[in-house]
Amino acid sequence: MSIAPNITLEDIDKVIARSEGHRRQREEAFLTSIRQQFIQKGSLSYGQEQWFQSIAETYSDEAMNEEEQWRLAWDDERRTTAVRIAHYYQANPPYFSNYVDMIFLDPSRFILTKKQWNKFCENKYAKRIRGIYDVPEKFKQGDLVQIRVNNRLDIANYNAPSRAFYKKNADKAAFVLKVNALPITRAAKGARVHQFLVAGPTKPIMAHESDLKKARRKKN
Repeated sequence: MSIAPNITLEDIDKVIARSEGHRRQREEAFLTSIRQQFIQKGSLSYGQEQWFQSIAETYSDEAMNEEEQWRLAWDDERRTTAVRIAHYYQANPPYFSNYVDMIFLDPSRFILTKKQWNKFCENKYAKRIRGIYDVPEKFKQGDLVQIRVNNRLDIANYNAPSRAFYKKNADKAAFVLKVNALPITRAAKGARVHQFLVAGPTKPIMAHESDLKKARRKKN
């Protein structure tokens, strides 16, 4: 149904001007469509008016000023956090695939809007990943460690032959070759991935921190 023309053509043009370079494709199409309709009919439907008001609030002067301050405050720390979260979602599709693609298209220069940041980096899974990165590493390069009996080395080593193949390394000693060898892709305790070398074999493999423990000292 049509309603009284509370929205004017001037209102539509102001929102179009304010949101230039910021609006999404479907908002672009919608604003172009209702502007043409308003010129022809002088009014909008109830649904169109509601959506327009929502867009107008998103691109209000206050909101745009807040967004500008957000962009000015954007720094390498936030970019690093977003890249870490992108690695997690890349390994756990299909969620946020549009964000992941955008970030990896230009990982050193992208900027997330405040709304995008809140959706992508402040959800419960993203907070878990961020929390894991905030916890100091349990091991350092060169540490002698022991593989847990109930390890899941097959998870850390992509394309592993089988879980049984890595089970044979249970309780063996190993040396940490590289700390944080891969991005964290599991929202679980001990999900950091380190590269290590088992005593005997010459090919390094990966392990989550939860698969490792400090090596036991042998009794004399």
